[in-house]
Amino acid sequence: MKVHMSLSTKNIEKTTKFYEALFGEKPVKLKEDYVKFDPKNVALNIYFHLVDESTKISNSQHLGFEFTSKSELESTYNLLAQSGLVVDEKTESICCYANQDKFHIEDPSGYKWELYTLLADTDKKNSENSNCCVGDDFENKSKCG
Repeated sequence: MKVHMSLSTKNIEKTTKFYEALFGEKPVKLKEDYVKFDPKNVALNIYFHLVDESTKISNSQHLGFEFTSKSELESTYNLLAQSGLVVDEKTESICCYANQDKFHIEDPSGYKWELYTLLADTDKKNSENSNCCVGDDFENKSKCG
């Protein structure tokens, strides 16, 4: 089984370059108004369809990828940081009752992605250095709980 996602974008070219860098591979389908990725190492089928400039893209929530090891996360962080795609430093923090090592990226349409590895479950919801809330609440940690 794999996850299927359909997201809107206002710029196919920028979106394609961003996800090529994230997944390390070319899309499986590319049209002037559509791009589809089916990454070999991720149980994901994701595509983006072009919308016009007047369309509001709802990106107030965040999406994410959980890595199975710290070394895999570190390798991805280094690659994406070199490409200029990382929006914050990689930190260890408590978020959503879990101690995580993580960082965030944001695609050209404003979709926020949390890339992390789970270190341990915890009874705390979040810590002071946590970027727990992403999206509209990213800067307002008071809503994190």
